[in-house]
Formats: sequence, C-alpha cells, structure tokens
Amino acid sequence: MAKLVLLEGMLSSSSNDSDSDESIDSESWDDIFEDDDKNHQCYPLRPIPRVDNFMENVVARYTDTEFQENFRLKRTTFYYLLNILKADMDNFDEFGHPPIAPEKQLCITLYVLGTPDS
Repeated sequence: MAKLVLLEGMLSSSSNDSDSDESIDSESWDDIFEDDDKNHQCYPLRPIPRVDNFMENVVARYTDTEFQENFRLKRTTFYYLLNILKADMDNFDEFGHPPIAPEKQLCITLYVLGTPDS
C-alpha cells in the first residue's frame, strides 16, 4: 500500500512540473518495482488441454449430415474439391515445420470460412 501511495505522489507531483523526469529519483522507482522473493511464488505451469487427432478420430466418424453441418458442403463435394486442390497443397513445407495434410488444410479452411464467429 505504501508503494502505491508513493507512486501516486510521484505521479501527481510530476504532472505539475515540466521537468518531471529529473525530479523522480531512480531509488524511488527501484523501491516501487522491487522484486521480493518472498512475495513471488512459483507455480508449475498447467498444460494446455488440446484435442489430438481430431480429424482422424472425430471428423472421420461424422455422418454425412454432421459433416455437412460442420463444413457447409457434402462429403462428396469436399472430396471433389480436394482432388482439384491437392496438388497445390501437397508437400508445402516451410521453415522445417511438418506439413499439414491437404485434407486437414481444406477442412480447416472450410470450417473457418463457414463459421461466422471465426
């Protein structure tokens, strides 16, 4: 609390003075932003939950109706588009990242384009 009062006092006095940068001594700033080891506790980072193999495990099991609801076109139309675009999307490896399968690229694109909030 004392640090907050000190900071408010420094800010209010600096707004009245045009040479405010010179009036604030570095020791006051050091007191405000001092690292107290006893006040900082290290907590282990929680892993971010991720869905692994969503395309392979979930989308592959969609019925034709579910597929059309999610991707806004029939599964047969999806594979027709995939056959047209696959040659342009295949083996695109940039900066050493593992390539994303063309099926997954097209599904992601269709989902993002078909979802208004994305």
